Amino acid sequence: MGMRASVKFTIGIVLSVIICCGLFVFFRHITPKRVPNNKIPLQTVQFKTDGYITKKFLIKALAIKKNALFDDINIFNLKKRLLNITQVKDVYIERKFPASIFIKLEERIPLLKFVIQNGDEIDLLFVDRNDGSIFHGSCLPKKVILATPYVELNLERTPMNKIGYKPIAGIQHIKHLIDLLRDEYPYIYNDIHKFSLLKYDPREGANWSRIEIYQKSGRVIVFNPYNLELQLLNLDYILNERKFPQNSVRKIDLSNFESAIIETK
Repeated sequence: MGMRASVKFTIGIVLSVIICCGLFVFFRHITPKRVPNNKIPLQTVQFKTDGYITKKFLIKALAIKKNALFDDINIFNLKKRLLNITQVKDVYIERKFPASIFIKLEERIPLLKFVIQNGDEIDLLFVDRNDGSIFHGSCLPKKVILATPYVELNLERTPMNKIGYKPIAGIQHIKHLIDLLRDEYPYIYNDIHKFSLLKYDPREGANWSRIEIYQKSGRVIVFNPYNLELQLLNLDYILNERKFPQNSVRKIDLSNFESAIIETK
């Protein structure tokens, strides 16, 4: 009887252990896992841009406090701060666990530059090559600023954006002219002192619209915004004609397409 009782007792212990192990495994799987506490400092800011803004400038603009907690970072506020930089066209911000932020910028690229009087100071402003928006330059290299031609234009005020001026309408015509000059007629482009859009009308079909170029050599060249390829072919032919009076010509008007009007001094 003693042997049987011992065997039963042993079997009972084994069964109890098996049941307890089974219950432990079962409840371990159905009990929700604890979410780790993210109250840790922000570790890194990863940064990518298609323009010229530097990470040092970006960090200063974000104004994130030292030892800021990752969980307390408001990416919507960060985006708002970056969009206050007029050179920034769009911002994408993403949280990356455990404690990093990824920022991607789309920047405005200068096509033209001009200066305005702002009280006692003179501001250098730029025209975006894609949509004609006006912006302040941020981190633009000196060689980019120097390579961007000056322009005279009529500015329209607006309270609708940070810079206070409406975009330059019809910028695609000026962009096309500049691209053609840079790529196919660099000797003409390198002689440009400034562009003038004072007689430019961006409305489609405005036959009176003109783009003027003032050259370092003293000449003024007048273009119609349309059919620029033909006008540049005519200009190239005129400037390379052996009998062309280089030193006495003050104006070449190509806007009539079929013929050029040359004014001499």
